Amino acid sequence: MELRPGYKQTEVGVIPEEWNVVQLGDLRPFVTSGSRGWASYYSERGSVFIRITNLSRDSIYLNLSDLKFVKLPQEASEGARTQLKEHDVLISITADIGIVGYVDASVPSPAFINQHIALV
Repeated sequence: MELRPGYKQTEVGVIPEEWNVVQLGDLRPFVTSGSRGWASYYSERGSVFIRITNLSRDSIYLNLSDLKFVKLPQEASEGARTQLKEHDVLISITADIGIVGYVDASVPSPAFINQHIALV
């Protein structure tokens, strides 16, 4: 199999040349999941609320075509813990377990996750 320019073959598959393969534990990651009780914050507009339906087994990039939104009060502490940052990794932890998503610059900010997703 011939690789496209800019990609390399690794033990985990084909990845961009500038990426390295490391064990997740070696990075000493912060790991958390979204909280229950976000329903009271649902809104027609506001901050992006990422759900399992935004993850796909076909791509690590989030599907942003069907977004839901939340409007958090300023005193809501869960926002600080579950807010996404560029380069975060998401993993589904209920229902269809193990779908991985990557938070890149295309994900609007601020964005938060629901309780069915782990944030690394």
